[in-house]
Amino acid sequence: MPSSTIAIGVFSNPMIGGGYSGETNLLAETLRGIHTVARQQGVQVVVISETPSAAGFPPPAWEYVDGWIAIHVTDGAAELAHTGVPLVLVNDILEGMDCLAVLPDNRGGAHAASDDQAGDEAGDDEHQRQGETSKHMIVMIS
Repeated sequence: MPSSTIAIGVFSNPMIGGGYSGETNLLAETLRGIHTVARQQGVQVVVISETPSAAGFPPPAWEYVDGWIAIHVTDGAAELAHTGVPLVLVNDILEGMDCLAVLPDNRGGAHAASDDQAGDEAGDDEHQRQGETSKHMIVMIS
């Protein structure tokens, strides 16, 4: 029996970061951020360490989840998008699919990092602050 509490299902690839700690850290930070915001809003989070395809359809907790987040996994996400349950992709897009995506601003981050480096060499504290702020910039697209 579904509860009246809002719940978000999160798909994440258990194999991410196979040897590259930066990806593992990014996944951990992303999950921690989702959990923090959800908790502040009284929303439950169900994390599924599989791609949507590997989890099967319907995925675990289907009857309890009000929306889905897929972190850097798209295998099977198209099927989720077609159900009408909201889906947000993190760090990936599905061509031709009508769902939201959260993507890093790599170009802006690279620009900020190069400005930051130039500021460091010149002793410019303002460039330092701008570069650090820009490292965490994300862009929402629909």
